Amino acid sequence: MKARYEDFLQMSASERDEFGRTLAGGLDDQFAPASTGTDVLPTLLHTATGMEFKYIPGGEFEMGFSETEEEAALQLCDPIQADVDEMRPVRRIKVEPFLMSRLPVLNELAGRFVKLDSTGEEMPAAAAFLTREEAEQVVERVGCQLPSEQQWEYACRAGTQTLFTWGDTVPPDTDLDKWLPSDFSDAGELLANGFGLYGLFTGEWCEDRYRVNYEDEAPLVEGSYVIRGGGALFWPWQDEEWVWCMSAMRMPSSGLIDGRCGFRLVRPV
Repeated sequence: MKARYEDFLQMSASERDEFGRTLAGGLDDQFAPASTGTDVLPTLLHTATGMEFKYIPGGEFEMGFSETEEEAALQLCDPIQADVDEMRPVRRIKVEPFLMSRLPVLNELAGRFVKLDSTGEEMPAAAAFLTREEAEQVVERVGCQLPSEQQWEYACRAGTQTLFTWGDTVPPDTDLDKWLPSDFSDAGELLANGFGLYGLFTGEWCEDRYRVNYEDEAPLVEGSYVIRGGGALFWPWQDEEWVWCMSAMRMPSSGLIDGRCGFRLVRPV
């Protein structure tokens, strides 16, 4: 069962909900249809965790840091405070449809499967920052997967090819507070991208091992996995930390201070 993002733009809310019901009926009993509301894409409820998932339609996109994005970034800061070569060459990528949790995994859920530190226990509605081993344990226990790097960037861009998922400029702090939350207890007050995803910049584990760029057979960084997002880790920003919200931004997990990072869940359809 497939539909393009453009198809959903033409659907009514009831048609999107009907798509979700049909989709859930073709999956196992871990997913149930949920009200999509005013969102463009259908919503499903993961019954084992209570997390909402968005249907991410398949499609093609330009993965990586384009020359147009570089020009936009230079308007904000010259030189750009990022290694541009790590995000190139830009490639045309085809992505199959999948489900993605609309929030990162929170401490409340992670604490059911792994031991949290005192901070995690005291902040159940905050994103769970776990080691790779712990994150994989949670993902396996709930019957899902970590996103591939391609899935993550495709979902973050949500049909855009701009510097950020929201455009080419840095919004005011009042909006950034809603893009970069530390507390997800009231997600309805936050800002979501075009696919209905929140909290994309907590810093998140991806499935892939980290390669130094997108060249064929580019060298692996030993023992490192791909980390995406991360702008919320530095908020409120003191310098040019907006680079960590660029849709193409990536880093190796060897760069994590304590080896811990957030993550969200995906499920193929």
